[in-house]
Amino acid sequence: MIPYQVTIIPLFILFRKMGWVNTFLPLTVPAFFATSAFHVFLLKQFYNTIPKELSDSANIDGCSEFRVWWNIILPLAKPALVSVGIFNFIGHWNDFLGPLIYLQDNNKYTLAIGLYSFRNEFGTDY
Repeated sequence: MIPYQVTIIPLFILFRKMGWVNTFLPLTVPAFFATSAFHVFLLKQFYNTIPKELSDSANIDGCSEFRVWWNIILPLAKPALVSVGIFNFIGHWNDFLGPLIYLQDNNKYTLAIGLYSFRNEFGTDY
C-alpha cells in the first residue's frame, strides 16, 4: 500500500547493489510478481467463486493438493490470470519514472522516454 514514489530510493540502492542498474531487469523482474494489491484482490475474489466441491471431489478421487490446483483450479483461473496480465502490461507500458531512473544509456530507453527526449530535442522554442 506504499506509493511507488516512496520506495524509489531504497529500490535504486538495492538494484545498484545487485548490479541491475542500466539493464532491463529492474523493469521486468518485479513486474512478474503480484506487486499490486488490486491484482492480489482480483485473484483472491476469483478463487473464492470456484466451488469447493470441485476440489473436494478431486481429493476423494486421490488427487494431491498440487494436482487439484494444477488440473482443476488453474485452468478455471485462466481468464482472471489473463486479465491480471493485461492490467500489468498496460500499467507498465507507459511507465516513465522507472525507466528514467534505472536506465542510463540512451540506446536502452523505453518508448515513452524516447518520445519525450525526441520531443525535447526537436521541439520548437517559442
